[in-house]
Amino acid sequence: MRSFLLFWVILLASLPAFPQSVLSTVYSYTHLPAVTHPGYEEQTLAEGTTRDFSHVIVQAITIGANQPTQPTQQLDEEAILIIKTGELTLTLGSKHKTLGPGSVVIIMPGDDYQIENKVTQSLTYYQIRYTSNEMPDLDLYQLVGGRSGSTGRSLSLRLINREMTSG
Repeated sequence: MRSFLLFWVILLASLPAFPQSVLSTVYSYTHLPAVTHPGYEEQTLAEGTTRDFSHVIVQAITIGANQPTQPTQQLDEEAILIIKTGELTLTLGSKHKTLGPGSVVIIMPGDDYQIENKVTQSLTYYQIRYTSNEMPDLDLYQLVGGRSGSTGRSLSLRLINREMTSG
């Protein structure tokens, strides 16, 4: 009886250690249905949880040519944008930058940003948004010149501003 009970305790204790609804596989957006919105469409490649993220979503977003300016956005989670085709005009805070295929943008929670497609061809980019299970290390922000207790905005803006002013 003790070994039976020990078996169930070990089994049940190990289940929450590996919650992974996002599977290891190859994802392709060419076979996924698109959700169409005015001026753009999005396809969700994967969404769920992993061992380290309480939420992760990977999307392919296509914005049509010469679309009107979208309102400024602000996310509660971190985001990475990877430009696949076209030109993405990014406004991050007060900085503006036009980026092409292969460019990568990192946006931290709380940062104001705006994405535009100002050219005559469509723009496609991948968006990866995620929320970590871990609380941020606020001492790290102090090391790079931020204030203790900040949301990390100073860190993200400093890193991206360096790229935006050098390019």
